[in-house]
Amino acid sequence: MANADHLGSDGLDNDGDSQVDETDEDVFQIIVTGTHGSAQRRIAAYLGFTSFIADVESAVTLLNPNSDIQIGGTGRVNGKNHHIAGGLVGSGDTYGIATIPSGSVATLLSRLTTSERSKVDGMGGTPSLGLVSIPDINTIVTESRNAAHFVLTNRVVAGGTYGNASTGQGYIVYRDGDVQLTGNLRGAGLLVVTGNLRVTGTINWTGIIVVLGKIECGAGTAQVYGGTIMGNTGNLLDLRGTVDLRYSRAGVNIARNLAGRYVAFNGWQEISVN
Repeated sequence: MANADHLGSDGLDNDGDSQVDETDEDVFQIIVTGTHGSAQRRIAAYLGFTSFIADVESAVTLLNPNSDIQIGGTGRVNGKNHHIAGGLVGSGDTYGIATIPSGSVATLLSRLTTSERSKVDGMGGTPSLGLVSIPDINTIVTESRNAAHFVLTNRVVAGGTYGNASTGQGYIVYRDGDVQLTGNLRGAGLLVVTGNLRVTGTINWTGIIVVLGKIECGAGTAQVYGGTIMGNTGNLLDLRGTVDLRYSRAGVNIARNLAGRYVAFNGWQEISVN
């Protein structure tokens, strides 16, 4: 006989730290009772959550290192770790703009003018540029399509609210194809666009934004606390509007905790049969 209980939502202090249903209790406890004759033994195994989104290692990650980069107006990219409500954490900083090992820092640098370099801050100072591991974009897109809470069906989106970062409520928002944001869109979680993203209105997002094509914010307003990934078919990162892309570990985690599977083996123990 086996029973499964989610310790992260049972209303109990399972680990004796005087806190109830906190992050480290987000596991399923699987209890199996075996009987042989008159003897019984009980074993508890613990399965933790594994996200399908790999870690995000920069404020902006370009899978195409030859993408044109345009930063003007009040455009800024900052790899320093921020709280989701603003302000620096003081640790956990990373790069402002990074690419994958098929490219190089020299290539990124060549895409930036002298004035643009001063607008990319983060680990190492300005311009903060680096190499990061290759994110599994195909898995992110596939899993997001299957697990999406909201699907944007129109090419032009006037706005909407999808989640609340201050309460930790995030959603997976998915768009198959190009999308233009003309109104005020705000939310938290994971936003995936399989085509191009064009912002002529306002977007405020806490979490991760994945765009397979190009990103254009030349005439719009964008504020992101988390991380932004542009796919290998994207050939333009246009941040000439009112744009502020800030790395936030807390924002990234809102997105990463949204979808995945309880498959990570976190250990086992023998427990009393009584």
